[in-house]
Amino acid sequence: ITKTLAIIMGVFVACWLPFFTIYIFRSQLKNPDSIPGYLLEFFIWLGYFNSAINPVLYAILNANFRQAFHDILAAGVLVSHIK
Repeated sequence: ITKTLAIIMGVFVACWLPFFTIYIFRSQLKNPDSIPGYLLEFFIWLGYFNSAINPVLYAILNANFRQAFHDILAAGVLVSHIK
């Protein structure tokens, strides 16, 4: 569980740290618009990417999550065949 938590937290920090760093840096500039908009958007989307990658990481790293995910998918397949 320690390894899983370390990886999840590492990915979280890697995805969100650039966003918070650039906004803190931007707040100290005389002209905040000197940072290109595409860079700000990239860092925002990098943070959003963290939300998309979390289920994948949990599925890869946690056997209990993987089993529950399998059970949900198997139940969905069975239900769709019954109807």
